[in-house]
Amino acid sequence: GTPDFLGRAECTPIVRLTPDDNKPPATKLKWHKVILGNEDADAGELLAAFELFLLPTQSSGIKMPPEPPKRGSLFIVPAAIRPQLVRTGIEILCWGVRNMKTFMLSEVENPQVVFEVGGREIESSIVRNSKQAPNFDNPLLFIDAMLPKEDIYAPPMNIKVKDNRSFGFAPVVGMHVIKSLQKFRADPTAPSLTIMATTELKTEAYQTPPSDFVLNLEKKTKKKAKNKTKTVAEEDIDWWSKYYASTGDLNKSGSYLQRGHETITIFPFPLESHHIYQGFNDFCMAFPLTRGRTQFEEENEIVGELKALFKVYQLPEDSNKPLPKHVMENIPNTNSEECIVRIYIIRAHDLQPHDTSGKSDPYIEIELGKTKLDNHDEKIPNTNNPIFGKMFEITTVIPAAKDLIIRIKDWDLITSDDVIGQTTIDLENRLLSKYRATCGLPLQYN
Repeated sequence: GTPDFLGRAECTPIVRLTPDDNKPPATKLKWHKVILGNEDADAGELLAAFELFLLPTQSSGIKMPPEPPKRGSLFIVPAAIRPQLVRTGIEILCWGVRNMKTFMLSEVENPQVVFEVGGREIESSIVRNSKQAPNFDNPLLFIDAMLPKEDIYAPPMNIKVKDNRSFGFAPVVGMHVIKSLQKFRADPTAPSLTIMATTELKTEAYQTPPSDFVLNLEKKTKKKAKNKTKTVAEEDIDWWSKYYASTGDLNKSGSYLQRGHETITIFPFPLESHHIYQGFNDFCMAFPLTRGRTQFEEENEIVGELKALFKVYQLPEDSNKPLPKHVMENIPNTNSEECIVRIYIIRAHDLQPHDTSGKSDPYIEIELGKTKLDNHDEKIPNTNNPIFGKMFEITTVIPAAKDLIIRIKDWDLITSDDVIGQTTIDLENRLLSKYRATCGLPLQYN
């Protein structure tokens, strides 16, 4: 067929008015943005170097630099500007695909992922039933490739998800491009830190003096029975006392602080946004998948996500030397896990009003997989700052149902209830994260 126009790039060449065949090229390879259309839409990048020579006259005796040697019909990049290549190892944790949309009116049931970088390609195993067991049986892959030493010249990691269908038909149902693997650089010789060591390394400014850590592990003795009256006296101290003392509302906290009890830290952002927890992406990350512009999807529409992680490090140049120990080892079982999820909804602040009175009648709706719960009958009328104090409990199977959706809806008598706002929590990331063991632990036990 007729070639399609993919885009154009603009560049500023290095001008050489007096060509010298003995002088090495003064230019360097650079990335040039490729644009398409009148709106300068981003269509990719071009890695190239440009030189502009003034042709010498015959009487001057100056000769043009010789052309670089050829390999077949292609010119070889001159050594002076060619990036230095080093042997590089890439560990890939290909965990599974999630939330895949239908392709050609059919469900994506048997996905397989193809990773390509620097001319090397590797395929994952095939998921036999993405609904019942969406994880890959053999998630650890390894690529040994020659890649540029400087990250600016490194090729991207191209990820394609195929769906293996009948009669050998395997369409590409999702794609993702990682432009730079720099953030996945690792040192295979460095000792791995424990969970507590990692936390202490990143939270020097947040450390609490040792005197504030109180651990009460008293033995059951007759003397403790004599203090029964003191225990009864503290029954008026509950979780709400701790909450109000932590928010600074001392009028509602009673004598909680005077009795030396601990307070809690309430973050004004999700836990995933805290620098300590790294988005709970320490085990695997979620990479959005797209298909480009098709008949059914827009160009950048997300059609699913890939759960994966990469570790990149330099390998010995001598192929006879042993490879370093892999960074990603001792991964958990890839089978699905049945979990009990408890959701504690305390309160909401500054909700958008949805009634003509400037207020709302908010209530909670919880969605996890095919399960939906709400407290529609316990709506709080005429308020934009409701105090719910509710707990919901759901039994689910992760990763089949991993996205917990919490909605605040406005109750209406006649029309359908409006969604005031919602948030989504990836339960799989929180389940697999190493920080799950220490996140939210109280400082004081009594």
